[in-house]
Amino acid sequence: MTTPERWEYPEVQPMFTEPAAPRPAAPSPTMPPNWYPDPVNPGLLRYWDGVQWTEHRQAATPVAQAVVYNNVRASGGDSMVGLHLVLTLLTCGLWLPIWLLIEIIRAISKS
Repeated sequence: MTTPERWEYPEVQPMFTEPAAPRPAAPSPTMPPNWYPDPVNPGLLRYWDGVQWTEHRQAATPVAQAVVYNNVRASGGDSMVGLHLVLTLLTCGLWLPIWLLIEIIRAISKS
């Protein structure tokens, strides 16, 4: 049995390592250079140069909200267009002059 001249021990690895600082997630490699939401700071945009994030940041502009008007009627209201259309079709157009007279009288009485 021979004794080695120098004892070699495997290198000891630490059991716990310190967590690395969070790195911003990179967009996919096919993403063109542009301003994208900053993955680290919500509310900011950060410039992606096509390869890596740059240090250029800017405030994200708010997205315009749609305005909803509740006082607009979607249907024709009380004009009964469907009934007049059916009557016009069933009478082969004979109801059309009567329908027009009714709508003209209704328009005059509203103003």
